[in-house]
Amino acid sequence: MGITTKVIIPNQPKRGQGYNPFAGVDRQKLSVLLDWVKLDVKWRQKVAGSSSFWFYTLLTPKEWLNDTHMDAGINLLILRYTKHLEWFRSDIICMMDDVFTQMWTAKYSEFLDSPANPDGSGKLLPLGALDYYTYEEPAYCRSDKTWALEIDDIYAPLFVKNDHWVACWISIPRRHIVIWDSDVVYTKDEEISKTVKPIAHMLSYMLHMLSPGEDRELYTVDFTHERVSQSRVPQNKQSGDCRVYFVKYIECHALRMPFPSHDMCDKNIKTIRSQMATEIFVEININGTVK
Repeated sequence: MGITTKVIIPNQPKRGQGYNPFAGVDRQKLSVLLDWVKLDVKWRQKVAGSSSFWFYTLLTPKEWLNDTHMDAGINLLILRYTKHLEWFRSDIICMMDDVFTQMWTAKYSEFLDSPANPDGSGKLLPLGALDYYTYEEPAYCRSDKTWALEIDDIYAPLFVKNDHWVACWISIPRRHIVIWDSDVVYTKDEEISKTVKPIAHMLSYMLHMLSPGEDRELYTVDFTHERVSQSRVPQNKQSGDCRVYFVKYIECHALRMPFPSHDMCDKNIKTIRSQMATEIFVEININGTVK
């Protein structure tokens, strides 16, 4: 009679939660950054366009961040994702810059007005749409993975009312867009719907045209969308910090972590900004040139 040996397979570690996005600022790294800023003899004058002013703005609560700050925050996440896939919830996600949604929103009327071929193809998509589809854009740490084939989840910023940023999670398999808004009372649901409409419509059109075989039929209608209620999303009560919240929403979700209201709050915004600034400086900006 043979002996049966039971093979015990160890539990595979759950993907995600690779680090704590609210670990706090590293004082030594912050000191290095501040010493570098002070090398600029005009740093106290806060000269717009200078690298020292760029970091001063990022470090200061309520100071409005510009597109380069937001893109730098996203680039930091992309860099970490490229180096440590195991830190994140999935290896089939991508993170977009602000140009993606702004370009698509601006070109929506041209898309609607452009004539289509008899088979429905040929409508005018925004410039560079195919480069995003194949993930050649954004160019930083490009992966060249194709949406729907090798990418399931897209994270992107969305500009609302010309003065407010929200975060989007676009789920291709679900054909659904989730909006995380740091100031839910500021924007009506109707305004969110109007802003997300170009993305929901043109994305489904492009995937319908480019998907092979029967997969095309999955994208015959617009993506649906929802805005998560303020009870489930930490809210920004002071003006000027919505882009900081935007980056943290994406970071937490990509790491398979909840949005901790006790950490992600206005009371801690100075620490969060300082942490972002030092990590950007050390990890992607060590030579002091803002990309």
